This record gives sequence, structure tokens and C-alpha cells, in this order.
Amino acid sequence: MSAKELSFEKKHPIVADDLKYDGKNLIIPSYWAESILDFVKDSELEYNDADYEDLKLFRNFLSDVVKYNNK
Repeated sequence: MSAKELSFEKKHPIVADDLKYDGKNLIIPSYWAESILDFVKDSELEYNDADYEDLKLFRNFLSDVVKYNNK
């Protein structure tokens, strides 16, 4: 394994295609935003108030990413 590959593996211990996890953050390419937004925007699951507020925040964030990418 090259030094570059070892460095990447240290920085991103979990990698699946273009999805990465650095031990603290999930790294998802912005082009996934619209697909994830479609999945969560019409969710009909029951949520408690706090979870619902988090879901709304996440949906708004994804919506802003999609709008930014479509400029």
C-alpha cells in the first residue's frame, strides 16, 4: 500500500464507493442530496417533537444544498 493510500485509510476508516466516514463525520457527495431529500421529505413515520424538528432541519439543509447545486 502506498503512503497516499495509508493516509486516506487513516483519514477515512470506512469508505463505500463515494461515501466516507472519517471517525466523526459522514461525507456524502452533494449530488446525493436530491435523492436523500426525496426519500425523507414525504416520510410518513411517526416522530416525537424533537425528532420531527431535527428532520425538518435536515430536510431544509438538503433543500438548500439542492438549490445551491442547481444554480
